[in-house]
Amino acid sequence: MTEVRRQEVDWQKAATVVMARGDFEAGLRAYAMQDRLELVSGTEAAQERTIAAWRELRQAHGDDVLIVARRNDDAADLNRKARKMLKQKGRLEPDAIALPSIDRADKAVSLALAIGDRLRFGETLPQHGIRNGNRATVRAIALTESETRRVTLDLDDGRRLDLNWRELARQPRYGRKRSRPRIVHSYAGTAHSVQGRSAAASVVHIARETDAREIYVSLSRHRHDTRIIVERDRLDALCRQRQADTRMPASDAAVQERLFITRLNGEIADKDTCLGCPMGPLRQPWPEEPHAGKRLSRLPALAWRRSSPAFGWRRPGAAHSITPGVVVRRQPTVLHIPDVRRLKFAPGRHES
Repeated sequence: MTEVRRQEVDWQKAATVVMARGDFEAGLRAYAMQDRLELVSGTEAAQERTIAAWRELRQAHGDDVLIVARRNDDAADLNRKARKMLKQKGRLEPDAIALPSIDRADKAVSLALAIGDRLRFGETLPQHGIRNGNRATVRAIALTESETRRVTLDLDDGRRLDLNWRELARQPRYGRKRSRPRIVHSYAGTAHSVQGRSAAASVVHIARETDAREIYVSLSRHRHDTRIIVERDRLDALCRQRQADTRMPASDAAVQERLFITRLNGEIADKDTCLGCPMGPLRQPWPEEPHAGKRLSRLPALAWRRSSPAFGWRRPGAAHSITPGVVVRRQPTVLHIPDVRRLKFAPGRHES
């Protein structure tokens, strides 16, 4: 990709281009250099700072500001806090009713609704012309004489629906019972749920390990500006493991570097040095290796990763496994690696 149409700031366009080419570290560093990245200690404090940044961006760019989180639980918590803030500012009316629905975690819950709430559909409803991911605004809530709950929704495509709440569930097939509607609040969402969406500005909330794809999606939704709020506790713990005194908190610079060196699937990036890694320098991948970076099947791939220069040779005499954000040293292990070009794979086994 060489052209970016969504972002309007030149350095943000350049960051999106390099992330699209696979170098998400350079893109993330660009946002940090422009003071768009903040480290906050504590889960609650990080969420509160995310909501504060969201409020600030709404004041500057209007209501079209998106919150992007890593997990469904984080998105649900941020949605609750966003609604609370809007009610305190008088931008959202008090809850009028709680209706049965299914949340992002596929759990049956009661969805609190108020006039002005923003909603997201979690499934396609062909009978109403609604696709999974479409959004709407609540305009009216009514309780009929038969105690049927009706809602009036303004869809983002300009249409208005006035339906019983139960009619917003997918039509059952093969004689099954009608389930609850799959509808959630849409102030915050995961990187998966916001793919393809554009907003005037965004706030990216990073509280768990993430990967390059999610970073790229999260940092390419906005047109004008974005903020990145990182919960530093997990990264701080990883940095302390490499310090002489583990009781001392890591510096902000060290925590940022720990965030920068994670890459796709949370693995440590192939670099000449790795923040004082006790296993020494990592060699660069060998481009001539025929199976470099390819996952053949789970069992051979694990063995291949431990031995192949495609994933970086380590010091002789020790095998290492890579987990999100940290390199774990194991006891010396001898692995028999057959010629991968002769392997024949079947589900659950392999043979040479």
